[in-house]
Amino acid sequence: MPSVGTHHLVDFYGVDAGTLADEPRLMESVERALVAAGFHVLRAVSHRFEGGGQGVTGVFLLSESHLAFHTYPEHGYLALDLFSCGSANPDRTLHELVAVFAPAAVESIVRTRGQGIDRDLFSPRQAAG
Repeated sequence: MPSVGTHHLVDFYGVDAGTLADEPRLMESVERALVAAGFHVLRAVSHRFEGGGQGVTGVFLLSESHLAFHTYPEHGYLALDLFSCGSANPDRTLHELVAVFAPAAVESIVRTRGQGIDRDLFSPRQAAG
């Protein structure tokens, strides 16, 4: 079956709280890992939240789709979402980020996207008619 890409949902546990609150370091590290894996960054934006856990949210718009992350320094946790189409290597990006962030544990789910393109799928419009 054809597909358009893969979607990685990755949880990093036990990451240093200081690292997870360091917006410039997070953005630089993620961009470096993306480029090393063959992705092309079109635009990147981030925001560091003041007070509370002082987490960071970052989004990278890629020629090959997107990467988004959210950090929770108070829990030592980073949530990452990487949707990839094309010839770039998402596994290399993730391995690079594991090397940089040194999590105590990683949990990952990979889903192939777009497999229903050539299938006869249930249509909400047909059901309503």
